[in-house]
Amino acid sequence: MTHDRIDAGFRKFLITLYLIVFATLLILTVSIEKGADVLLINGLNTPFLDLFFSLFTYVGDGVILVPFIVCACFVRFRDAMMWTSVATLNGLIINLFKHTFFPSSGRPIKLLAPELLHFIAGVEVHSKYSYPSGHTATIFSVITFLALTTGNRRLTLALMAVALLVGYSRIYLLQHFLVDVTGGAMLGCFSAVVVFYLFSLTRNVPAWMNARLEMKIRMPQNTRVIGNR
Repeated sequence: MTHDRIDAGFRKFLITLYLIVFATLLILTVSIEKGADVLLINGLNTPFLDLFFSLFTYVGDGVILVPFIVCACFVRFRDAMMWTSVATLNGLIINLFKHTFFPSSGRPIKLLAPELLHFIAGVEVHSKYSYPSGHTATIFSVITFLALTTGNRRLTLALMAVALLVGYSRIYLLQHFLVDVTGGAMLGCFSAVVVFYLFSLTRNVPAWMNARLEMKIRMPQNTRVIGNR
């Protein structure tokens, strides 16, 4: 069962970690000219990195939330509702930013000359709705919610490394600028924190929310166990 509250020590650890990560991302974002970030990261390419990041980037795909929702149903329906809320809120926020607030934000391929870029075979490079990075937002919503509900420091550090690699992959694959990744990371974190604390305020919940799905494996009636003779 996941935790609905976190202790003071872990809260301090989590706040410190995220302040360091977000401060670093913001400093890099304002220090490096938009476009130069893509040229730098995309320019450090190798055949291995092409393959690795073209596959690893899917860790940030929205469908990654589906297994968490399904698995949570076997733990507690309340947990499944929390994961569903994270997915819904994160999706709404990202689409609102992409299609309402920043509909004209172009991706790297619109700003940079194609001859300066390294294209990866099999990767479709998009041109519209650059801000924010949806993949980065998704993975940050996942790792933040897992951190809040598990309270495990080592797991949180490992997941943060995964999330940062997903963000890096979005720039490497020419899908986003650093500012898109930074914005996505913050919005994903925001979605997870909001859902976690809203649910932590609810105490008197219906009994069914604390129930769970159960799988019962039935042996065929005609099955016989053959012992030693």
